[in-house]
Amino acid sequence: MSDYLHPNRRVSEPKAGSGFELSQPNADAGHVNDPSSKAESERRDSFLHVYRHLRLDLVSGNRKPGDQIIVTDAARRLSTSPTPVREALARLSGERLVEDRRHYGFYVPLPSWFDLLELYDLCELHLVAAVRAAAGTSQPATGPAPHAVSMTGDFAAAMADDPFGCAHLSILSLSKNARLVVAGRLVIDCLAAARRVETGLYPKDVDQVQYLAEQSRAGLWRNLFVWIREDFRVRHLRAEPVAYALAAEHRARNRPNIV
Repeated sequence: MSDYLHPNRRVSEPKAGSGFELSQPNADAGHVNDPSSKAESERRDSFLHVYRHLRLDLVSGNRKPGDQIIVTDAARRLSTSPTPVREALARLSGERLVEDRRHYGFYVPLPSWFDLLELYDLCELHLVAAVRAAAGTSQPATGPAPHAVSMTGDFAAAMADDPFGCAHLSILSLSKNARLVVAGRLVIDCLAAARRVETGLYPKDVDQVQYLAEQSRAGLWRNLFVWIREDFRVRHLRAEPVAYALAAEHRARNRPNIV
């Protein structure tokens, strides 16, 4: 199990200037005209711009599992240099949204049956932890936890066609635990491609999203807990056909055209 995605992992703040901090740079009046400070700010902004675009491509399905991400092509498309692209891909690799194959480049992960089982286990852990946290508060939150990854703009549009992803995020937000929400969001994003395949294979499952919303609004935590356990028991049973369907789609995209 990846420590990076574990719900109990302590998330330390990135060091200033590392290029991986997601907060906006502080405006210090004493360094407004400092050339080095301005260059650092521009580098950070460039990294954030590339990171958000690449992450959106992955979550929305614009980049398919098994496909290679060519650094120079991405840099050209985003009108930037290869350096922020490599930095962003390194960050995404640490989040398991991208696979860094040494000497071969960066690829969108093509999860195996075992990979899906591990991710399902992690997602279940996060959701159960969120429900337990919500059950322990007298007034559960109805909105996103503070400092959670933004769901506005393009990311919200990308999730609009992913009802289960949105439902899982809503359950996480009930915890009012920023670290749990961010860690859980990473796992949810890692499963985006699998959920698209699941929706195609088992379209009737989408009807359960309304049930989840009703139980969350009513604060029926036991019902939510039971549903999460049962839902992921079923997902474990379906992991093999889902992994097979993802692999079949990848083979079909890369099949040579014979004239």
